[in-house]
Amino acid sequence: MFNHGAIAALDACLGLLDNDGFIVVNDYGPTRREDVPGHVSLQRFGGSAAQGINFPLLDLYAEKRALKLSKPSGDDEKTIHSRMLAKKPMPKVQENFSSRFSKEAYDYRQAPREQARQHQAAGRKDEALEAFKIALSTDPRNWSLIGETAEFVALQLRDFNVGLEMARAAVERNPWYSTWLWNILGDCLFCLERYADAHESYLQAEADTESPQPRKSPEFLWHCSAALSR
Repeated sequence: MFNHGAIAALDACLGLLDNDGFIVVNDYGPTRREDVPGHVSLQRFGGSAAQGINFPLLDLYAEKRALKLSKPSGDDEKTIHSRMLAKKPMPKVQENFSSRFSKEAYDYRQAPREQARQHQAAGRKDEALEAFKIALSTDPRNWSLIGETAEFVALQLRDFNVGLEMARAAVERNPWYSTWLWNILGDCLFCLERYADAHESYLQAEADTESPQPRKSPEFLWHCSAALSR
C-alpha cells in the first residue's frame, strides 16, 4: 500500500514547515509491516475516496528524511493511530502530544461512553444520560458519539425533539458515510409524525451504498408511505 500522492503532499508540507513547527497524523491503518496487505481498502466520503495510512511506511519515511518521529505510548493497542513529525527535538511538544494521543488518554475519553452503554444495558437511564453528557463534554465534535446519544435520547428517553436536534448535528458533521445516522434522523422525524421528512432521511440512508451499516427494511419505508397516504 503506497500512495504516491500522499507522499508528495507530505513532502510539500515539510517544505513549508517552520523549524519550530510539527505535523500530527491521526488515522486508521496498519502499524506492522505484516498487516499492510490486509488493509488495502477504500472508503468514500462524499465525492472523495480515502484509505488508511501505512504507518510502517510513514515511520520509514521519517527515518529516511532524518525527521524526529514521536509515537505515543500504547499506540499499537488503539484503533486509530498517531504520529508526530518534526524537524528537530521538541521535548515539551512531544510530551503534550503523547499525553493527548496515548492509549491511556484514549481510554480516559472513552470511559464515560462505555459507562453510558453499561448503564443503558442495565436499564439505568438517568445514569446513562449523565454519562453521555460527560462524554460529550470531553469529545463534543465526535459525530459517532453525538449520534449514539441522539439514539439513546430519542428511543430510550422518548425525547424526540432533543434527539432530532442531536441527530441533525451528527449528520452535519458526517453526511456522507453513515447510514446509521440517517436512520436515527429518520426515526426521530417518524416519531414526531413528520413522515415526509422521515421518508427522505430513510431514502438518503438507502442511497449510501458505500456504508457497511444496515439500512431500514422496506417494510419501514412502507410505513412512511402509508402514513403519507392517509
